[in-house]
Amino acid sequence: MWTSTTRLSGRALRALPAIAALVAAVGVPTAASAAAAPGPGKAIVLRRLDLAALRDLKFGSIVATNTAGSVTIDAGTGARTATGGAIPVLNDHQTAQFGGAGRNNQFLSVSLRSNTIQLTGPGAPMTVRNFHIAGTPTTPISTSPVTARINSPTGAYMFTVGATVDVNANQAPGTYTGTFEMIVVYL
Repeated sequence: MWTSTTRLSGRALRALPAIAALVAAVGVPTAASAAAAPGPGKAIVLRRLDLAALRDLKFGSIVATNTAGSVTIDAGTGARTATGGAIPVLNDHQTAQFGGAGRNNQFLSVSLRSNTIQLTGPGAPMTVRNFHIAGTPTTPISTSPVTARINSPTGAYMFTVGATVDVNANQAPGTYTGTFEMIVVYL
């Protein structure tokens, strides 16, 4: 199970002048300086017949208008498109990514626990729908299983997932989150 986080903010672009003013006030140091900070590290070790969420689905920053709209993340390309009154800003979106381990040429049955989920936050809930998995072509995924084959000598596999979120007219700014569950059955 993994969590998808979406941030909608009508203030996203208004913060830029304040940041520029702060950078100008701080200035640029005239002498060389150094700093050190710890960096996070992460490793996931999978057992055979396992599945792990490797990356969250993020619709990114969106400005809502007085017209409803939708934002789609393409599972194959990772591209973000919008319709109606939903206006994507910034480049902070991404597909979800899952990985697992089985054996070469093993078949999998992949499905969702539910075809839609709700993202909740400070305003009205937003519906996430039309989940799809990358492939040639991109394949819709639902509560009805899709069959795939592991094509890796090691048995390791990964796949990305995209979806569409419906943004309500005049959606309240804030962070909206929800959870969806992928199900993989090894055949």
